[in-house]
This record gives sequence, C-alpha cells and structure tokens, in this order.
Amino acid sequence: MTSRGGRISAGIQSAIAKLKHKDIRHRRRAIRVLFEANDPDNLHAFEAMLSDEDPWFRGKALEAYRNWAPYQEASSLDPLIESTRVEANRTASTILEKMNTDCTKQAMKLIESNDISAVKFAAMYIAKKGTSELNTDLTNHQNSIVRREVVSSPSLNDKDVKKMLADDDDIVFKNCIRELNKRNVALTDNELDETMKREVGKIELVPILLKNKDSRVGKATLHLNTKEQKEFLSLLSKYCDTSDHPAILSIHNSGDKNLLSRWIVRKQGDGFDKYREMLIFDSSIDIVQRVRLVETLVGRPNDDFVQNIVEKILAAKEHDLLVQEAHMLSTASAEI
Repeated sequence: MTSRGGRISAGIQSAIAKLKHKDIRHRRRAIRVLFEANDPDNLHAFEAMLSDEDPWFRGKALEAYRNWAPYQEASSLDPLIESTRVEANRTASTILEKMNTDCTKQAMKLIESNDISAVKFAAMYIAKKGTSELNTDLTNHQNSIVRREVVSSPSLNDKDVKKMLADDDDIVFKNCIRELNKRNVALTDNELDETMKREVGKIELVPILLKNKDSRVGKATLHLNTKEQKEFLSLLSKYCDTSDHPAILSIHNSGDKNLLSRWIVRKQGDGFDKYREMLIFDSSIDIVQRVRLVETLVGRPNDDFVQNIVEKILAAKEHDLLVQEAHMLSTASAEI
C-alpha cells in the first residue's frame, strides 16, 4: 500500500505493472488492488486504459478518474479531454465542478468537443467561474450551446447580457430574457417591441410585462402552449389581484380571454362578480370555460347575483350546456 505523496509499495508497483498483462484475470485483479488502495496518486496508471479495446476496462478507467481526479491538479483531466472518445470528454466535463483547482483552461478545450453534453457542462463551468473578459468573448462563440450558458454568467455586465437579445438562437434568446428579469434590468419600448416580434420567448417576457403593468402582455398570451399557459396563470395570480388590473384589461382587449376565465375561477368574493358575469356571456370564450364559470356558483344558490345569472342565461337562449347548468343551479336553489 502507499500513502499519498509517499513511496509506492511493492504491491502497488506490481499491480500497476500488471495493468498491461496479457492475461485479463491478472489485469482485473490489479485493478481491484488499486481501487482498494484508494490512492489518487495512482491515477496516472489508468491513463493508457482510456483507449483500451475492452469497454469494461475503459469504464474502470473512467471510474478511477471520477474518484481521484478531484484530488489532483487540473492537468490530470487532460488525458480525458484529449481522448477521441465521447465518454472520456463527457466524464471530464462532469468532474470540472468537483476539482479543487481552477480548470478554466481545461473547460475551454472541452467547449470544442464533439459531445453536446461535454460542451454544455464545460460552458456552465466557465459561465460560473470564468472572468468577465472571457465570458464576454464567449457571447459571440460559434456554438449556441456555449452562448446558452454564458448569457447567465454573473460576470457579464447588464449591457452585454442585453446585447444577446439579438442572438438568433431561440434558447439563447429565452435565457437572455430570464437573466434580464432576474437582474431587474429595464427594457426600452423599442427593445420590448423587437422582443415581441420573435415567435418565442413570450412566457419568459411575461414577468417583466406584468411587473411593469405593460399593455403588451395581452398579445404575449396569444400563442402560449399548454405548459406555458399554466405558468402564465401562476404569474397572473401572483401579480394581479383585481379584475381592473391593467394586465387583465390588456388581455381582455388583445389577448386570450380563455386564460382570464381560468384565472377568475380561482377568485372569490363579490368584487369579481361583475367581471365573472361578463366572461360568462362572452361568446368568444370557449363554451367549456364558460360552463365552468357557472359551475363555480353552485355553492351560492340563493345569492341574488346567481339568480340573476340563471335568469339571463335562460332568457337569452344561450348554449345548451349553459342552459343545462343554469337549470341545475335553479333546481339546487329550489331544494334549499
């Protein structure tokens, strides 16, 4: 056995020598001995094994690097980075954060890897620990995967982050908006107009629009997918607590009013009744949403507001589903 920084014992020397033995049984036993020794200083012995034809041995070599490279100098990652094998590059990228020394130089090499995962982890490392100058340079990197991570670097100044709104990669664009919102960076009217022209990034822009009570929020709701609609409703509930909020008016005038019907379902109190009634009789809203609004009144059968809604639905000869729900409300009132 050996102590870190001490002399290598005969047993360890023998094990290292047997890593090149022709008999696979001797090689496996040697690996077991080295793993039991658990000495980072023995890591160099696994370098040649990174290119072994047998995937089992390559896997053990990668395991050795994952275990012991964090206790070594940054250069210990070089064999992984210089390897032509994707799994070696990827392993190096996942070790970066665990290293106790600065590995920016190694990360810079990895962002040129052919492996997407390795590039992503390396870019994340640089974004977190790289200098302002380095990250600013990387905002123009040819690989969008790098730019997607760098845009969120705390070392970038607000001006450089805002410049990335012009990036043609959709994910970079979205991440840029999120970062600007996180930093509470104000956008000019012109910048908001240009941002709204993009087909993506609307849900990322919503928090900024809501916080500033911007009238553009209505148009931002028009092309949200199901997941984004759910996120939008959560944001709407966070920022809007009255039916006369500027955002509500904006959505009512130029946005998706179906979202408003889903928002008001969660609202209780007489203060929302007038607007609730308006939505119930709005034929531009999906009938299922309108019926659901009426269903929320079931717990108020003798309420004058509810009785008025029932009478209006029946008198106006509304959609059959609404009429059916109105009859149910009327019956519930009669039974009480």
